[in-house]
Amino acid sequence: MPIIVAINKIDKPEAQLDRVRRQLADVGLMSADWAADTEFVEVSAKQKKGIDKLLETILLVADLRELKANPDAPATGTVLESRVDKGRGPVATILVQNGTLNSGDFFICGSVLARFARCLTIAAGSSRMHLPSTPVEVLGLQEYGSGRPVSGYR
Repeated sequence: MPIIVAINKIDKPEAQLDRVRRQLADVGLMSADWAADTEFVEVSAKQKKGIDKLLETILLVADLRELKANPDAPATGTVLESRVDKGRGPVATILVQNGTLNSGDFFICGSVLARFARCLTIAAGSSRMHLPSTPVEVLGLQEYGSGRPVSGYR
């Protein structure tokens, strides 16, 4: 899978972009500027600088590598974060990578078979169908048949 690195907080006066690049190179992420295959994009989320360049880079890499998702396949994705919300219970933010995720679908999260009680598309609010590249907030995760909340998402 290709990796695109967004170097954030470039608006800070103490930002040391070359140091960040060197540290990433130490762990094997070499910049395309250094004749490697990892794209680095400098952004400032606070000042909204570089966001357009980041989106262009994502589209360019996906186009060059012919990365395509199949919306008709069973959904697969990655849990980006999880937490127990005081009012909503177990909540996980998932990025659908392939296929379509529907509310009520069964899924495997770590070693637990569970069922989605309710899904919220981050950008559009409540929805029943979530296509590839959609970040989804999943609520009410419970082990199927036990009624116990799922904990320890990975």
